[in-house]
Amino acid sequence: MVGNTLSINCDIDTVGIRKSLKNMFAGVATVIREAAQNAQRAKATHFWIDHDEKTKTLTLSNDGLVMKELDWQRLFRPGKSGWDAKTSEEQNPFGIGCASMIFCTTKMKVESGYAVADIDSASFYDGSDVDVKTQDDYVNGTIFTLTITDEAWSHLGLKESEISKTFAGFVLPVFNN
Repeated sequence: MVGNTLSINCDIDTVGIRKSLKNMFAGVATVIREAAQNAQRAKATHFWIDHDEKTKTLTLSNDGLVMKELDWQRLFRPGKSGWDAKTSEEQNPFGIGCASMIFCTTKMKVESGYAVADIDSASFYDGSDVDVKTQDDYVNGTIFTLTITDEAWSHLGLKESEISKTFAGFVLPVFNN
């Protein structure tokens, strides 16, 4: 303290925030809903859910806008939404969406346009960098291929009645295998 004054600031504990986010967004249903909201905001006309019980893989894909270079970092930066001013004002996105994927997966692959990122979730969660690389095949929109943890997979509900309830009110058509 200098004299009778103590200066403080808003200091974010990134380790603490990560732990809180893990508890708040560990459910696969949240991941699916957030990915669908992002697809809708990216002007997708369709959103597909495909799951493979043998490999515990969940693939979420859409035909929305292809991600630009800046979008890749924003994709996994909690609290920072990369949506345009109009979308931000109308829908007030939280900027959590894709970061929630880290907490219920062991691996993730994200593809958009000619870009791809293969992500080890635990390393990424701990702060390791991930390279976004160029791939030969073009993806119109975005594809998230998620290897779900055993615990999260045990709570995965993809029955048609649950899908209908989860996506009630969505303008975007949702298809489930």
